[in-house]
Amino acid sequence: MKKIFAIVPLLLCLLLAGCGVYSHSSGKDEVSYVMFTSPKSKAVDVYIDGQKYGIKTVGKKAYRANRNVKKSAKGRIPVAVGKHEVKVFNQQGEEIYSNTIFISIDETKNIEL
Repeated sequence: MKKIFAIVPLLLCLLLAGCGVYSHSSGKDEVSYVMFTSPKSKAVDVYIDGQKYGIKTVGKKAYRANRNVKKSAKGRIPVAVGKHEVKVFNQQGEEIYSNTIFISIDETKNIEL
């Protein structure tokens, strides 16, 4: 009987040792995107805050307003959250878009050219 009273607390300690609190927290990455659409896909030079990106625009047929473009567009540029100066030039060097935009967390801003 004394052995049982000695073994029960030992087993109880072993069983309760595996119990604990597990917590996991996550948040959104502070990465957003800027993408460009035009009637037909074309090569453009994009300057965001003075940094140059050579991309091809997404044609209107490939882009639909009700489609989730965040993960499907090839011509998207990752940008940090905040205000950005955006300028777009065609292959002849003519400025076709110039504006200051604000990007929120996990947003994909579509700019139509």
